[in-house]
Amino acid sequence: MDMNRRDALKALGVAAGATFAAALSPGRGAAQGGEISVGSLLDGTGPINIYGLPMIDSTKFVIDDINASGGVLGKKLRLIQLDAQSDNQLYAQYATKLLVEDKVAVLMGGITSASREAVRPVVDKYKQVYFYNEQYEGGVCDKLVFCTGVTPAQQLGTLIPWAVKQYGKKVYTLAADYNYGHISADWVKVFLQKAGGTLLNQEFIPLDVVNFDSVIKRIEGAKPDVVMSLLVGGNHIAFYHQFAATGLKGKIPIVSATFGLGNEQVVLAPEEVEGLVVIYPYFQELENATNRRTPMSRTPHAPSGTAGTCGRWRSTRRARSSARR
Repeated sequence: MDMNRRDALKALGVAAGATFAAALSPGRGAAQGGEISVGSLLDGTGPINIYGLPMIDSTKFVIDDINASGGVLGKKLRLIQLDAQSDNQLYAQYATKLLVEDKVAVLMGGITSASREAVRPVVDKYKQVYFYNEQYEGGVCDKLVFCTGVTPAQQLGTLIPWAVKQYGKKVYTLAADYNYGHISADWVKVFLQKAGGTLLNQEFIPLDVVNFDSVIKRIEGAKPDVVMSLLVGGNHIAFYHQFAATGLKGKIPIVSATFGLGNEQVVLAPEEVEGLVVIYPYFQELENATNRRTPMSRTPHAPSGTAGTCGRWRSTRRARSSARR
């Protein structure tokens, strides 16, 4: 019998709910006092902590919110938060600890796609539900892994045609040098071709790079209509500062699917990034009913709620809903 995508997702949701409910059985995720243990792996330190700190705050925020409204299945949630220190080896090590020693009922975490891929084999080995909350490059298909972030089809599929129409057809891509950056850059090519644009060049920048002088000179020489930024991490913030310092900001616009996830706009001076265009499913700055109900700005490291913090909020609530069903 053929199954359409909606039926398949429904069946997958039922299976996940059953798995999560089984995880809440005696002996798994049950702390003293009948609490349910929830494991979280994020970067509180290291070069990726600009994303980790707001997501850590968001996790604590939503756990407190769920507990204040009665918990899950009549039990309070107990958060076990470990700092993976932007180290993928620690992600694998701590995932094992949370699942084997702490026996958490559900595992959440990972920021870069590389950290997610470090956790997935551990999750598959110990057969436990895992939520990856950050935007990613797409393509993960695993019955125990739930990716709740936006994908290139949702971001780049909209941003690229808009940029070509708004600024021009010639695009220069800068991307972080790991699987997210490489695969997303491939998607830029796909959507750029559909929009009738031209890729002048693409460069992949290691996460530890802080000097962009040579990169900026190559951009200036190529004379693109627009720069597509898929840069990631605290070190890459330097690009925007250095780009503005050369005077190119007013001449070559930048669009990005990553800028702002770590509140880069708070670190940089307003004049350094004025006019930069980003695309996300959630903006804390908007004055609307949703933001008044879930004010992420209450958390100390999230002056601007990000897509990552929003993903954390959604994932924790989805896990709660699965358990109830």
